[in-house]
Amino acid sequence: MVHSIVSLEEKDQLVFHENDSFERRKAHRKTRYPEAISARYIINNPNACYLFKTVSCLILVYSKTRYWIARKKLRQTWINATHYKPQNVVFMFLLGTSDNPKLQEIIKNENTKYQDILQGDFVDSYRNLTNKGVMGFRWVTEYCRNAEMVIKIDDDAYINMFKLLKNFSYLKDRKKFIYCNTVKKDIMSIQRNISNKWYVQEDSFRGYSYYPHTYCSGIVVILSTDIIPSLYRAAMMTPFFWVDDFYLFGILPSRIPGVRFEDMGINYTSTYMESIKCLTEMRSRCHYLVMMINTVRIKHIWNAVLQTWS
Repeated sequence: MVHSIVSLEEKDQLVFHENDSFERRKAHRKTRYPEAISARYIINNPNACYLFKTVSCLILVYSKTRYWIARKKLRQTWINATHYKPQNVVFMFLLGTSDNPKLQEIIKNENTKYQDILQGDFVDSYRNLTNKGVMGFRWVTEYCRNAEMVIKIDDDAYINMFKLLKNFSYLKDRKKFIYCNTVKKDIMSIQRNISNKWYVQEDSFRGYSYYPHTYCSGIVVILSTDIIPSLYRAAMMTPFFWVDDFYLFGILPSRIPGVRFEDMGINYTSTYMESIKCLTEMRSRCHYLVMMINTVRIKHIWNAVLQTWS
């Protein structure tokens, strides 16, 4: 396994060879693998990280194609790299495709202005989040190995980057490391009821009642960059499974020796009122690193953060 930063030439050869092998396997098997392993980028920003010698943190934000107004509001608050100078922080919104030509034109114009969108050639849907994640792993492997750490985050979550860069800088030195809200193996039931949102067909994990690997609740996941090329390679050998949290942060890490999980614990809250109370009353002593948001509440949370951290 290759964990160090390699030259662009070596990296290109590595990716070509692995994708070529993947295409040969796909041609001879009916097993489905993630499309994003080899799907083209419809929109790409290949130089986003290489503008810097070192990227302090890369944040991959899962967003739906139609949420362009939400992306605009997020850029007006915390998703703006200028807030975190002199640290080099890079944000990238991850999207699939839309069959709406007008919406696609909006997305193209949005990227022309902000240059922070990565769009893959797969349908943007809830059951395709696994492809979105694999695309992120692939992009980091190809274009952002100079990041000191990588964060995957949903667009309805907020991570206090001021607090992260100041109080959690030790994470940059970790290897084969995943920091998240962990779900221990054999705890979470595999849902077989077809009416359930997380329904899993009987031919997936046949004979299992519970998910057999520790994994992350994927609202926010912080990863050491060294592990990501290995996760991408593992996806080439791992059949597609639509429950993205388990596939990306459970199955794939289980294929890599020595991966360590650390639970986020009290550093996370899903309650808006708890977030505001903690930020306004405890200010810099507020222990929450991750909070749930929407496009209205983020303004209040962001203002409370700025009063303490800016």
